[in-house]
Amino acid sequence: MMATGEEMMIAMSDGNRKTLIGNDIPLAMESFLKADCVCFDVDSTVIQEEGIDVLADYLGKGQEVADLTKRAMEGGMKFQDALEARLDLLEPSKADIEACLRKRPFKFTPGIQELVERLHDANKHVFLVSGGFRIMIEPIAERLQIPIFNIFANTIYFENDEDENKNSSGFIFDDADDDDNEVFSDLRFDSSDGCQSQTDSVFP
Repeated sequence: MMATGEEMMIAMSDGNRKTLIGNDIPLAMESFLKADCVCFDVDSTVIQEEGIDVLADYLGKGQEVADLTKRAMEGGMKFQDALEARLDLLEPSKADIEACLRKRPFKFTPGIQELVERLHDANKHVFLVSGGFRIMIEPIAERLQIPIFNIFANTIYFENDEDENKNSSGFIFDDADDDDNEVFSDLRFDSSDGCQSQTDSVFP
């Protein structure tokens, strides 16, 4: 097991520091090693894209969603209201989303797979925390070998779960912007087993 951030940095860069970019990479790596658990945002962090934009483009509504996003940002619309408006515009079925994930798999940010692997090697608990949708994040977690119960995200529900062609009818949203710490209140530290997720949180 790596003992220092310097060792972790060298291991990830194969000895070539120029492959890593940042202000104080050894300190960042040291922080990872000292942490009990590490939480990553997903869109434009773990992956290079914004998940809902990929879905919108796949459904042929990319520009419409981009226009809605711009209006929401200019008008100060709450995040959950903007997300609901995008979902209403897209009206994806479960089959639509699954087809999008198959045909347009997300591109990982360079180095994230190696970083998560190193964190797992160091016995760190890794979580994915996102304002996106769980159904689109679960395949990412699977590829990174992150347990799906370590995902904190919004859950889309459909008119008929038994019919994959039925459109979405809404989503379960965590009103985290009313309390920026709420998402992390569902993580607890257990000295016997590190950082664990609470399965009875607002994120089903």
